[in-house]
Amino acid sequence: MTINIPKLGGEYVEVERTRTYYSDYLAEGDAPAGPHTIVGLNGLAGSCDSFWPLLAELPPGWRWLLPDLPGGGKSGRLPVRHDLPGYVAWLEAFLDHFVPDEPVVLQTIATGAAIGLEYAWLFPQRVRALILHLPVFDGTAFSAAQRRLVSTVANSKLGQRLLDELRHNQDFMLKIIAHEPPQAIPEMAMRDIEHKQQADLPAVGEFLAAVMQNDALPKLAKLDMPMLMLASAHDFSAPLPFVQQVIAQRGNRQLYVDEGGHSWNEEFITAMNKECRAFLDTLG
Repeated sequence: MTINIPKLGGEYVEVERTRTYYSDYLAEGDAPAGPHTIVGLNGLAGSCDSFWPLLAELPPGWRWLLPDLPGGGKSGRLPVRHDLPGYVAWLEAFLDHFVPDEPVVLQTIATGAAIGLEYAWLFPQRVRALILHLPVFDGTAFSAAQRRLVSTVANSKLGQRLLDELRHNQDFMLKIIAHEPPQAIPEMAMRDIEHKQQADLPAVGEFLAAVMQNDALPKLAKLDMPMLMLASAHDFSAPLPFVQQVIAQRGNRQLYVDEGGHSWNEEFITAMNKECRAFLDTLG
């Protein structure tokens, strides 16, 4: 099986005093009658190109706005801390610029879920639905002591020096990013490694600490928009019992579980595409 991965170009826009790189993609066909814009939020130190393998199943007429989150990809830094309030303010300005008059579907990868959750919790009228791939909302996978340790190390100069050495160790990065051969998608794995090697480490550290300190479950309990979660049974960063607890909170939430870990391979991508297409079709 080989996925045909479209490659999108992009351009820059100034958002919340941040030079933001984004792609704007419109699927062929007639647009549905209701709101039909998806905004993608990539994972930690990633880029909007993480969404490219998902383009194939976008329903006719749907629009996909894919920004590089500030501090990673081709976007610049935020003028404030790269924490949840900082990203929410940036996302609100981004939506005001591109889709000021309609709610959107937020589609996230990994830690992008923490930003999507925070925004949906604060501005529920602006979010039509949530699609969450391998969602990492908070530090649920870690004990309280481990959360504090991760937050401290991520923000310390010594910790960032160590992280910088690790991310430029190609053998190490291949083991943690492209660790499911032959099903892994080599092109996407290598792009992800490149993004992580070039990301702004202080920004990454601030965001990782914010995710570790987040308390997601009470916020998730208050959301009543439709939600699709695409998880894996062996994802260390998003324990399946926690994900199942989130799904059980409300009846309009759906869950697809793969048997893999915290990574994408071609089989998982194909299944996720079908689930996303079916979910979007229910929105009309």
